[in-house]
Amino acid sequence: MVRTLIVAGVWLFLCCCTAGADNRVQKGLGWLRAARITTPEGTEDLPAVQRDGVNVVLFHVNGLPDVDVPAGVLYPDLAELRKQYPDMKIVIYIAPLEVQTPGADKDGDGKLDPGQQTFFTEHPESVQVGIGGQAVVSYGQAAFWVEEGAEDVWVTPTSPYVRERAIALVKRIASDGADAIWCDVPRFVMFWADSGPLWASYDRFSLAKFKAETGFDAPHKVNWEDPAWRVWVRWRQDTMAEFVSALREAAQSVSPKLRFGVEHYGGFDWQGPAEAWAATRLQGVTDYLAHEYGSAARSPGRARYYDWLYDNAVYAFYRGVDRDHPTWILSYGDSGDAQRLNAATQISHGCCFYENKPPGMSGSADYGARREIFSYIRSRQDFYYDPALRPMRKLGLYYSQQTIDRVDLAAQENIFASEFLGVAMMLLESNIPFQVFTEDSLDSLEGIELLVLPGAECSGQAQVSQLRSYLQQGGKILALGENATMDENGAPIGDAGKALLAGQLAGPRLGAEYLRLTRTGRGWRRTRAEAAEQDPEQAQGEPLRRQLLAVLKQAGIQQPLHTDAPRKVVLLPYFSDDRLIVCATNYSGVGPGHLVPGPVWDIGLRISLPAGKRVLGARQIDYPSGEEKPLPAQVSQGAVSTTFDLSTHKLLVFELAPAEVPTRP
Repeated sequence: MVRTLIVAGVWLFLCCCTAGADNRVQKGLGWLRAARITTPEGTEDLPAVQRDGVNVVLFHVNGLPDVDVPAGVLYPDLAELRKQYPDMKIVIYIAPLEVQTPGADKDGDGKLDPGQQTFFTEHPESVQVGIGGQAVVSYGQAAFWVEEGAEDVWVTPTSPYVRERAIALVKRIASDGADAIWCDVPRFVMFWADSGPLWASYDRFSLAKFKAETGFDAPHKVNWEDPAWRVWVRWRQDTMAEFVSALREAAQSVSPKLRFGVEHYGGFDWQGPAEAWAATRLQGVTDYLAHEYGSAARSPGRARYYDWLYDNAVYAFYRGVDRDHPTWILSYGDSGDAQRLNAATQISHGCCFYENKPPGMSGSADYGARREIFSYIRSRQDFYYDPALRPMRKLGLYYSQQTIDRVDLAAQENIFASEFLGVAMMLLESNIPFQVFTEDSLDSLEGIELLVLPGAECSGQAQVSQLRSYLQQGGKILALGENATMDENGAPIGDAGKALLAGQLAGPRLGAEYLRLTRTGRGWRRTRAEAAEQDPEQAQGEPLRRQLLAVLKQAGIQQPLHTDAPRKVVLLPYFSDDRLIVCATNYSGVGPGHLVPGPVWDIGLRISLPAGKRVLGARQIDYPSGEEKPLPAQVSQGAVSTTFDLSTHKLLVFELAPAEVPTRP
């Protein structure tokens, strides 16, 4: 039987319910999960920031300053700010492993001026050292954030002096009453100031610590067949994670409610383990992760649809890695239209938006757009950040950090990463819901009927055992390319891998080639000139996408979502005990210099209802206006169907209740 759901009584009930939209998030992880973030241009900017709907502000402290100073010296007096802005959460940004000394190179010759006292002259033993013995120190402007004429050094977390100063800093911040600390790029440097690969750090503290903890002497030659080298690479990441954990523990020993997070750049490719900031390794020692990422909004003059689709794949990765952690995204947009589409993309995945203007972390690309975006998120945060919401999916996509560490890093090329992201893009373009899983979440595959392994060549014994258990419980695997051929160290596992995948679905590697054909080539071995000659609107990757769909069809998985939406509309479904939500985002007509999508009319959607649920009513909420309208919907055979129009972004909300149990007459 087909039932039409929109009735006056139901719609009235829904409108009344929206007034308490904030309650669920507040009862969950609160502000940390639903953060609306910016860095004000001074405390005088705070009234405007508050009016614009921001609820989290950052204030910066760089380097390793003396903490024995009066309140208001390192950053604004937090007690005074708390009185004026009691609802604003204050986060203190620190960068304890990068120290600048202004005026060290006043003549601009790229060398330390005679007679200057700098961090390097006073504490040379605490500076990171590359594999060739060179200290990681530069003069001049090595990066846009480095003051002109300054000395810039990257210090080692194994130095007792550095560790003592960093711990003193976070304790001071905690005692001053900050709500959170944002620790910027804790890294062992791989590339800096046109130098690299450095494989830092070969300072004396790190060498001694490595020897004491592993029994190996630090290898001074890159040799992936050498066990000592493989241990060195992993030890760098473990050591950085331990340093972060120590800072977090120190801060929370003073203020237990303080939250501690880490910023890293990218984190999904080989540069993550190269710099010792891989997101998967930092998740367990933080309360939230701040992912700095160069989105399509950063370069709207040349960004195409596939760049926005790539952004979606990256955000799906971040949410899969972060799991129960809130996900903060530090990206950039140079206009209001760029930021509107940027924010819509991020919140669709449950990520928190940080509004700023490039290249720094402060200000706004467009103050009017910021007010519009954050006002919308504030009023609708329940539909994006409710802790009870779960992705509606039957398909899992496996991200193998072990393969990144051993295969991609060794080659210094995105081999697995490009396959993974390309497959994710094809699934998103096909509106096939999925969830990303890692080595650390293979024990959480409930409800996953098919797990895609996109060239995960390395699988440790624990992962092989978990995948075997998944198969024994009725799950299926689709292996694209070579999978489970080596352990985490690169040693062949032979029959164990073959036995694991015997009888499972298999297909060729498709994602990397799809990525090569469709993207503008940012870091993927295609020049921008080559990319410009190919028009992604002609969909060179379409045969590959259809090939993937044909392989998936063999699995016989009944996908929960069906739509006639054009391929440039991305639909992401979520559900809880009392709601089914679809986030719809439109990229039709988006291209270089064109950031306002063209409207799409009469999109048909059919989505399965969670078991044992019925629909009370439905509505649609437009972004960024927040305008609500009834959503025509019909229920038949355990699914709900609807049609809707789409401009930029929209929420489709279905209110659920337990299914009625028929009674005997």
